[in-house]
Amino acid sequence: MSLYICFDLVEHVIGRDGPSVRAEDIERIQRWVAEPDGQRCVTHAILIHKRLEVLQTKAEPAIHVPKALFSAGLIIYLYAKFRPPEASHGEIDVPELRLSEPDHVSAQNTGEPAIFNLAQFDLTALFSVADLLRRLGHWGVSRKFSSILEPLLLVVVNIKFIL
Repeated sequence: MSLYICFDLVEHVIGRDGPSVRAEDIERIQRWVAEPDGQRCVTHAILIHKRLEVLQTKAEPAIHVPKALFSAGLIIYLYAKFRPPEASHGEIDVPELRLSEPDHVSAQNTGEPAIFNLAQFDLTALFSVADLLRRLGHWGVSRKFSSILEPLLLVVVNIKFIL
């Protein structure tokens, strides 16, 4: 996901530096969400979430997993909040996923485009991400990431009622 967005900008937009966010930063995020890079990034975020959702509760995840899940949560939030209402929720070609995601991507090993359907996007996934972070591992960092996402859940609830 770091290939598609600057996470410093993402954290700034969600309020890391306080409530004042420059209009230029909001515009950058709105443009990014509508571009192929934004759609690819949210695709990666959804797949990270889906992969960790099926992780057994007794499994001990690697130390980098909470950070990856937190990043995925931020991307899901930004996509839900800033995508234009007329945004396409169709299919996107994500060739780098051709071999790694047989359940979610069509045309594995056929030379055809690797298609991911953005209709699978569900903004309530952010609730699941926060819950997974609360339960994930024994590190305090996981719960800290969850506490950062929790205020964003209120925004998601408002977005859901508007849609």
